[in-house]
Amino acid sequence: MRAVAMNEEQGGFQQLTGFTRVQGNRRLGGSAGSAYWDRILGELMDMLGGFGSADADVFISSTAGFGGGGSRTLGGISMANLNEAHPEEVKLILADINEITGLSVDLDDNGYMRYRIPEGNLTGSITAALFFIGSMNRAMASEEIVNVIESEVLRVSSMDPNAPINLQNTIEFSIDEVYGYIKGTSADLNNKTSGFGMSFLHELGHTRVGGRLQDDSPENPNYGPNIDIQNQIRRELGTNWGQEKTHSPIWIAADPTRNFFPYSDQALKTLQEGKIPTSGFIWVKRL
Repeated sequence: MRAVAMNEEQGGFQQLTGFTRVQGNRRLGGSAGSAYWDRILGELMDMLGGFGSADADVFISSTAGFGGGGSRTLGGISMANLNEAHPEEVKLILADINEITGLSVDLDDNGYMRYRIPEGNLTGSITAALFFIGSMNRAMASEEIVNVIESEVLRVSSMDPNAPINLQNTIEFSIDEVYGYIKGTSADLNNKTSGFGMSFLHELGHTRVGGRLQDDSPENPNYGPNIDIQNQIRRELGTNWGQEKTHSPIWIAADPTRNFFPYSDQALKTLQEGKIPTSGFIWVKRL
């Protein structure tokens, strides 16, 4: 399969993504902030350009080096802990990420994630592919490790920039919580919209490697750049993935045992009126 030129001067970015990178390009990140995406794409091209070219047949792995030609152990994303405890669910995470990004993603023998850029156009979300590749390459370049570990909660251990780096790059992954989101997805929505892959990408956005993106913003305490990027991914995947309208759950007296997350304007309006929506939502059991 063809080798893809990876420096901007040779048009590698255009071949890889189908987009022309320009200063302030807002087509990739919506209103999440063009500066963030310009940095992501800049770092991505610096990394890929530094290695010359990458063959589309070759996996890029944090422990095998680029193309298997290097022996230096770099940083990366380790699923080893979670894979030992929940191997079947890790398979679901990988399957979802493959669908969402259009990349070929699996684990190497050490439990680190690796990816391959497939031949031809990506079939998933270009935003998701760029975000995942950028995070992976930034981890390898900085020799930082994102550890995904078994947990009873779904979160990053710390988003404090002054916390130890390992805590900023630890994703605590609750299998039960994700199953709850899948179970509570209304029938009109794709139940992967907050499933294993999207939940992983969401938490990756909170890590130091992923940019420490917030779920809130000065303008809106319930909606921030991390949600905006997730919604851009959903827009690229199709209308049945919905749009998360608020990251904070909504409780209504008409259904006191559940919390609701609206994924459509109509569902948000219905919940604000104190009524139970019939579509466009995810519910979870109220604790």
